[in-house]
Amino acid sequence: MTIQVNKVDQRVPVQPTADETESHKNYHQQELPFNLWETSEGLHLWFALPQLNGEDLDLNIEDRNLNLSIKHGSTHYIRTVALSTRVDTDQINASEDRGLLKVRLPWKIQEKRKVEITSL
Repeated sequence: MTIQVNKVDQRVPVQPTADETESHKNYHQQELPFNLWETSEGLHLWFALPQLNGEDLDLNIEDRNLNLSIKHGSTHYIRTVALSTRVDTDQINASEDRGLLKVRLPWKIQEKRKVEITSL
């Protein structure tokens, strides 16, 4: 199953409001550990999510942040990872297989260009 990565154009708060926190006692911000490593092609980010399936996951990009939201029963987990400006946010892709969410964050291709020098 492939997880669609959505780009978010408008600001949506990642942290719940005081009322939401009070009404959602099962909200957890930091309980989604992940592995992150760099290769020459970009970054790789893996989340271990046992007992979850693709319908429970929402992955989006907003203001150079990668936001992962998971709803499992009455529990709601959110994890935000700040992205380097080197990451090509248009090429990010993700897949989920048997509880392992794999997110590939490729580097932007830096093309050399000649700068013209003019005389004054």
